[in-house]
Amino acid sequence: MQSTHFEEKSRQALVTFARVDSPAAPYKSQLAQRSAHRRCHSSRAAEDWSPVPASAPFVTFFRTQGCKLPREADTDPNQTRNASDSIFALCKIGGIAASSFLRRYNTAMFTGIIERTGTLVSLEPRGGVHRITVEAPGIAERLREGDSLAVSGVCLTALDPEPHSFHADLARETLERTSLGALEPGAQVNLELPTAAGSPLGGHVVQGHVDGTGVLTALEPVIPESSPNFDRKTTDWTLKVRVPENTRAWMVDKGSVAIEGISLTIAGFDGETISMAILPLTYWRTNLHTLRSGAPVNIEADVLVKLAAGQRAAQKDGLDLTAEWLVANGF
Repeated sequence: MQSTHFEEKSRQALVTFARVDSPAAPYKSQLAQRSAHRRCHSSRAAEDWSPVPASAPFVTFFRTQGCKLPREADTDPNQTRNASDSIFALCKIGGIAASSFLRRYNTAMFTGIIERTGTLVSLEPRGGVHRITVEAPGIAERLREGDSLAVSGVCLTALDPEPHSFHADLARETLERTSLGALEPGAQVNLELPTAAGSPLGGHVVQGHVDGTGVLTALEPVIPESSPNFDRKTTDWTLKVRVPENTRAWMVDKGSVAIEGISLTIAGFDGETISMAILPLTYWRTNLHTLRSGAPVNIEADVLVKLAAGQRAAQKDGLDLTAEWLVANGF
């Protein structure tokens, strides 16, 4: 993609935005508040979150730096998704590593490296939402009211955290799109706190925005149980998941996918079912060892694959993929 005057302006603005002494301080503050508010809106009742575009402060700052962004980015919430999407897209256009930018400006994200599992205590209807209670020693004590965390791959907002447990609200969208609403008390869930900006990415970029639920079709040891060399504690496993149709275009051989919040590598894809190799550590540290064939599992496709697919679609449509187009279309 050839550099344009606009793209160079975007690059310069990103550098300015990332500086500690940047004049963007008020925009960073607003952006952080709105991004955090919007990022986990799926875990709140619809009336609890504002339709103000999360990237508005980001766009405002870019305009002060001479970047001519479309005015719809300020006024139409359907034209923008969230600040992190805008940052990643514009970093790509501007030629700056997103990790370098985020080292200065912290935006919540996950990497699919599960810290530990928790236990579902209850799932209760409360007006327009359902509230879950999760027993999570070692995690709950580090949470504050309003903090984000991933629960089996779903970004939720911690409520009323206690030393050994926390609560979170699930909106209808969350119940319909994820497996959380089908869980029974006693079920194990995978837990991950957001990755601090500048930390190594042990897995891949996971947003906590589940695309849909798949079905676990097989989880079998590589060494057959009938073998005299079989050891359940040390064998590796093969996991197979039938993925929903809306995610199949994003399943790439040797690409990344988040299953129940776990960063995994796709070893094979037959057009309907993906297969992945599971190490003993992953099998026992996550909730995988508790799942059985037929269980629903949360699936989040790699956001970079989604971006590449968007670029390919734009090129097929004869569109000139610029930073202006990306912002106008919600990236």
